[in-house]
Amino acid sequence: MDIDLKIIGITDRRYCGDSIIEAVKEAAKAGIKTVQFREKKLSDRDFYNEALVLTTLGKKVGIKIIINDRYDIALATDADGVHLGALDLPLAAVRKSFIGCIGKTVKSIEEAVKAEKEGASYVAIGPFYESNTKPQTELLQKDILPKIKRAISIPIIVIGGITSRNAQDLLKLGAYGIAVSESLFKGDVVENAKRLIAVTGRYGSY
Repeated sequence: MDIDLKIIGITDRRYCGDSIIEAVKEAAKAGIKTVQFREKKLSDRDFYNEALVLTTLGKKVGIKIIINDRYDIALATDADGVHLGALDLPLAAVRKSFIGCIGKTVKSIEEAVKAEKEGASYVAIGPFYESNTKPQTELLQKDILPKIKRAISIPIIVIGGITSRNAQDLLKLGAYGIAVSESLFKGDVVENAKRLIAVTGRYGSY
């Protein structure tokens, strides 16, 4: 796979401010290789326009762009990947016409196995910690990670409340990489990225 999944930075205007492009530039400068463009409140046209700017930037600065939810916009903007949630189009249907990276949110071993069979490039699972991005979400037990790792051969990405302080606990249990929003984009992006890279560089392999 030609996409680095050790750290996936997820955009969020609460942390990036109004300039997501500048935040992504800072992340790229610090060594982040992959960003997921996540926007829940934009119109289709605005989502497309911003995604196009971001994918164009990605090709210039060497950072891969994954589009959250919107398979159609991922195709239209020539994005490197798409991430599918529980309410998005079926993964198997998307894989028929999308050759790029496909991530799938899962909550169980069974869902992870099904995602791999249908063509997922990676699965994302969480939260294991409280998160300001998605508050009041039921937390998962950490012991699910080694069980999923034994059941599938694609990378497991953990998400939800991940920081440079707690990431190593999940990486030790079988996670390959982390997906972060607040821990990367809130405050000094470069310094945040350095701390996250230092942790993920020591763990996770497939």
